[in-house]
Amino acid sequence: SGELLAFLDADDWYEEEAFQAIADHWRDSAQMLQFDYYDASKNRRKTVRRHFQDEAIHFAPDSPHTMEELICRSSEYGRRKHGKTFFLSPWDKVFDASFLKGRGLEFPPHKFICEDLAFCLEALARMREADFIPQPLYNYYINYRSASQTVDRRSGHDLIANFDSYLEVVKDVYSKKCGKMFEKIYSREIFERVRSLLWWLAEPHEKEEKRAVRKYCYRQLAYVAGHARGEYSIAEQLVIFLCCHGWMGLVEKLLWVWKRISRILRRR
Repeated sequence: SGELLAFLDADDWYEEEAFQAIADHWRDSAQMLQFDYYDASKNRRKTVRRHFQDEAIHFAPDSPHTMEELICRSSEYGRRKHGKTFFLSPWDKVFDASFLKGRGLEFPPHKFICEDLAFCLEALARMREADFIPQPLYNYYINYRSASQTVDRRSGHDLIANFDSYLEVVKDVYSKKCGKMFEKIYSREIFERVRSLLWWLAEPHEKEEKRAVRKYCYRQLAYVAGHARGEYSIAEQLVIFLCCHGWMGLVEKLLWVWKRISRILRRR
């Protein structure tokens, strides 16, 4: 019923001055206001995460910073290239509610992963103006167990369907908005989805499902391999090489060991 719409995950929280800061910096001509945030650990230690720089930015057609720039930098590729911890998520943003409702923008129904990314990407693609303020107003609690279980407990076929649906949105938006950078952006988005599936493959699942997921990963990584030079770390290139040359089982076993070690370390 309000004029603005904000999203708060169940285990996160806002800074005390958040809504006053949002009200002070909201521009009536804009469709979104974005802000920095804190990573918050289990013991409540907080680390500031910066999206852009230490000054406010106005994204608009007549501004030095365009919406296309914001969209391209919101990608995994753009985030890594600029060394910022930008997430294509709804919780570090406030939206004009009438803008979202007027364009029928909502989380894709029946999707359990990447639905928030698809929502934000489609919203950005339809905006004319947006603002950013370099104030950390949100506390993002890092819950590794929850994030891992979201993938591990799902059906492999459902994961593939969800990822394919999201990649269609990625292809549609970034191909129109990011020009020559599209192939690099698209291949990085594919790799990030495959990385989640490799994480899933490291756990016990039905043989038929695993076989289908392996075929999917192989097919997608074959595309990524054509764009991997200079854009991926040595470890990432090694994963791509091993998976594309019949060593996916070895990658799964290494990830299984890594997951167990990580869990032990986190308990400490």
